[in-house]
Amino acid sequence: MKKLLSWALNEKDVENFWRAQLMKLFPNGKMTSPFNTDGYLEDDGGKVTVLFEAKYEQNLNDKLSQVSVLSQTLFYLKKFEKSGQRLPRVVFIADKNEAFAIHTNSLVKYLDFPLDW
Repeated sequence: MKKLLSWALNEKDVENFWRAQLMKLFPNGKMTSPFNTDGYLEDDGGKVTVLFEAKYEQNLNDKLSQVSVLSQTLFYLKKFEKSGQRLPRVVFIADKNEAFAIHTNSLVKYLDFPLDW
């Protein structure tokens, strides 16, 4: 398999690449980094909202790796919730070789778990 971002040297390179790709898809959108996230994209009308998390060399085809990164995004979603902000509709996770997206509705139930957030 050809590596998608064979030139990427670190997680910041991966983050910058995928941020640029998201902005190409939503040219009127705004990309910010609330709560120190790797990115939060909101389109012009607010219909599309995406929480973005970048990794460098994590095998995102592996379920355990997926769960690990999704756990991190739950932490960010909880910060959105606690601050009273609307939750992103989609979580987009990508590394230099793979990417996947999941609707936030699949994750919301975990925000009620009694954890030390």
